Amino acid sequence: MTLYETEDWADPVPEQFDTEKMVVEEGDDLRLECSFENSGDAPQKFPAQMCVGGLYVLSCSFPGAC
Repeated sequence: MTLYETEDWADPVPEQFDTEKMVVEEGDDLRLECSFENSGDAPQKFPAQMCVGGLYVLSCSFPGAC
């Protein structure tokens, strides 16, 4: 399942998912993928090109988590 996808590379708006609960089972994968295109001659590196993601995983023992 894809939670978020964008092709707005300029400054995508951060997304927060706090209304829909999702249970992650043992063996499930959580993955962040990024790809970049370099149309110039010079190598691109941080901070000109970067991929940043954040994720919180709460145990079901946390009140309200599941």
